[in-house]
Amino acid sequence: TRRPRVAVLAVGVRMRFYPATTLRHVVGAATRQGYDVDYFAMLNWNRARHQSKKIWSKGELGDGRGNPLWANVTKLAMQDHVARLARRHGARRVQLHLVEPAVTAEGPLET
Repeated sequence: TRRPRVAVLAVGVRMRFYPATTLRHVVGAATRQGYDVDYFAMLNWNRARHQSKKIWSKGELGDGRGNPLWANVTKLAMQDHVARLARRHGARRVQLHLVEPAVTAEGPLET
C-alpha cells in the first residue's frame, strides 16, 4: 500500500524565514499521521530594494531585525541547517533554493 503524500512549500526572504514552526507543526504532524512529506523552500538571499521602505523596518512587521539565526550564515550552512531540521521532523525530501539577486518586476507584468 502506498502512503499518502504531501508537499509543503515555503517562499519568502531569508531574514524573515522561520522554518522551525512549520517543520514542527506541519511536516512533523503530517509525518506522524502517516504521510510522506516533501519540503520545498525558495528564498531571496538579499533584500529587495523595496524592503528598505518603512513597512519593512520597525512598526508594522515587527522590530525589523528578522531572524537572527540567518544574520551571519553562509548559504551552505543555511541549507544544511534547514535540511537537518526538516529530516528530524520526518521530511522525506528537502529542497532549499536561495535566489540571488532577488527577482523583482518593474512595472506591470505582461501576460
